[in-house]
Amino acid sequence: MALPLLRGRSVRARSAIASALAIAVVLGVVIVGFTLVMRWSADGQTRELAETTAEVLADRVAIDGLPVVTEYDGESLVQVVDASDRVAAAGGGAANLTVPNVSGPATIDGTRYYVVDLLVPNTELHVRVARAYDDDTESRRTAQTVLVGVAPTLLVLVAILAWFSTSRALRPVADIGREVEAIGASDLHRRIEVPPTRDEIADLAGTMNALLDRLQSGSEAQRRFVADASHELRSPLATLRQYAELARTHPGDLAPGELADVVDSASRRLQTLVDDLLVLATVAEGGEQERGEIDLDDLVLSELTAFRSSGVVVDSSAVRPTKVAGQERRLAMVVRNLLANAMRHTSSRVRVATGSDGDGAYLVVADDGPGVPVDQRERIFDRFVRLDDGRARDEGGSGLGLAIVAAVVTEGGGTVVVDEAPGGGARFTVRLPVWDGWDTDPA
Repeated sequence: MALPLLRGRSVRARSAIASALAIAVVLGVVIVGFTLVMRWSADGQTRELAETTAEVLADRVAIDGLPVVTEYDGESLVQVVDASDRVAAAGGGAANLTVPNVSGPATIDGTRYYVVDLLVPNTELHVRVARAYDDDTESRRTAQTVLVGVAPTLLVLVAILAWFSTSRALRPVADIGREVEAIGASDLHRRIEVPPTRDEIADLAGTMNALLDRLQSGSEAQRRFVADASHELRSPLATLRQYAELARTHPGDLAPGELADVVDSASRRLQTLVDDLLVLATVAEGGEQERGEIDLDDLVLSELTAFRSSGVVVDSSAVRPTKVAGQERRLAMVVRNLLANAMRHTSSRVRVATGSDGDGAYLVVADDGPGVPVDQRERIFDRFVRLDDGRARDEGGSGLGLAIVAAVVTEGGGTVVVDEAPGGGARFTVRLPVWDGWDTDPA
């Protein structure tokens, strides 16, 4: 019921209204309970007085006779009746009233009474005492006064207190909001001051700082990526421009077909860079997420065909039938990039294995080359990263092959790590979800 009242208001207003409503409910319950208790207490007192009066009068009538009743001038209605229920004597204004023959609550002449009927000792007479319930006690009037007068004042005070206490509590939140609003793209290094209170406000400030850390890391990674991509694209473009100038100014210095060869080589490298960049962008955006059943062993053997003429010995004896969940074109790119990387760095032999175990499906590609230093095994999956010897031996590579492997595998719910192969060299191990019959994203 209070929701429409609170909807669309500020936090301070909602806190004040909610506090006032809560106090109103509690105060109402307390007043009602207090009134009921006092009424129960007053009713009990009425019963006790009626019973006491009846007992005293019955004993006195037995001793002094009926004049005791006729001379009674108390607050109760008193009658003495005989065995035929005829009134023998009355007092307290009961002469013209009919007191019912009951022991308990009764209504006499429109008023609530408690009636007690007692036998006069050693006679056949009955004493009937009726005492009116007090329906307007001082305690109930006090409760009504509190409800009408004190309660609204208390509610206003509670609302004001809630307003100021909430304002004070929310002031650090407003400060955090202003600090965050003042942080632009050029100063993501700034951080929110975390108060020493160790409460929700401190947690909020810590959360905002963690968000700024991620934004700063992402911004720095984006700048590095743009710089690296520009550097990689500049080299083939510079080669094309250089040969174009040479062909324009000194066409005779070029051997037949030399310009065509240079243009073909540089354009292929540009195409490779652009294609790899598009793949990374597509994976980052979550495109092509539909997955299905893939025979990983068939995919590996198919990709190996393109490397059979390289002169490198390829051991595929450990390729076992393995069904994985994934997107075939992307997994083919993962296998192709790992094989190409192994072929570039191996000395004489590359070993490939597929299978599944308790941790899922796996693909292992190992070479017997120089390996990857321990401190470079995570960095090697970053974009445009080439180790020194790799750069010297493969100047035409884009530096994006292993980054694509990591991005595709991670996006597909798998992992990829590199360690040292038995006997030396690098061993890349890819873990993928095993096909279990579903055809949607395993995540």
